[in-house]
Amino acid sequence: MKKLIVLLPVYNAEKFLAECLDSICNQTYRDFELIVCNDGSNDRSLHILREYAAKDSRIRILINPKNLGIVKTRNRLLSEIPEDTDFVAWMDADDICSSERFRKQLDYLMEHPAIGGVGSALEIIDENSELTGRRDYPITDSEIRKRLPMCNVLAQ
Repeated sequence: MKKLIVLLPVYNAEKFLAECLDSICNQTYRDFELIVCNDGSNDRSLHILREYAAKDSRIRILINPKNLGIVKTRNRLLSEIPEDTDFVAWMDADDICSSERFRKQLDYLMEHPAIGGVGSALEIIDENSELTGRRDYPITDSEIRKRLPMCNVLAQ
């Protein structure tokens, strides 16, 4: 299989971070590196990240000494991607992904080499992990091209 890097910006996410990290670390596709950037959090986020990294060698932590914001933090994460990387997956610290996400997305990309990116529909949950809604994205080439100039057509 090809090399996968997962990028995760984190800022004051202690309430959701363990569940997010569990959903990443417990993927059925296990051959990936998780690069996390703690963006100057002043809660327990960095402590949680260090606990997980101590147990899972696939996790690499970067630290912004002060909060730089999501754009600079995402750009820093992008700059850390090794040259031999084939695929990149994004997560946010309040996201939870299905255990099959990486495998399904990589299988699809490997079977369709002309495709440059994949996303999925997503379920929206509240702070208690209760389902509150669903967001679907366009799935055909023509639907994507039509909506792309107006909005983001891929959930990370």
